[in-house]
Amino acid sequence: MFSKLSPRERKLITFLGIIILLYLAYITLFEGNLAKLQEREGYLDSLQRQEEKLQGEMFQYNLLKNQYGNYDIEELLIKYPEKLHIPEIILWLEELFADWELSRPNISLNKVYGDISYLGITLSFTGPYDNIFNLIEKIEGDERLVLIESLNLSGSQNSLAANISIKFIGQSFEELSQGEYDFSNRNLFGGR
Repeated sequence: MFSKLSPRERKLITFLGIIILLYLAYITLFEGNLAKLQEREGYLDSLQRQEEKLQGEMFQYNLLKNQYGNYDIEELLIKYPEKLHIPEIILWLEELFADWELSRPNISLNKVYGDISYLGITLSFTGPYDNIFNLIEKIEGDERLVLIESLNLSGSQNSLAANISIKFIGQSFEELSQGEYDFSNRNLFGGR
């Protein structure tokens, strides 16, 4: 049957056979490899995202290291926790106020996210000078990065009106559901 065809028809059939063989080779060899290549590209993308996240965390670490000193990772996690739980901080502050017999403070909060994220807290209250001084020492002595930004006092030695602005440095801040307060969490309260 092949001998009855003209040379031109034989060339076309041969050419068509070669095209069919190439297509079959493409399907078996290249499509399987193409799927593997796409899978590996997806994995590479996820690794690149992880690398970017780690570079961002390293940038924040270096900013803090330059500003506050060199710490090992456990110390840094205490000073710069991944999550600050706002109700626990407020309860901790109110407990300090009760310990030093100061009036219950009026509290205002301000979350600031940036290169260095922080929870700004402004406290307005009254009390004697010595107790206010003891409160400030206790806040400054906390294991976390807590900065007292400003302190304004007015009145007499035994009855001062005070305004304190504090920054709690952290990576993120979250509210907690009722009953989830945990003062034994060493990363938040130093085992308090």
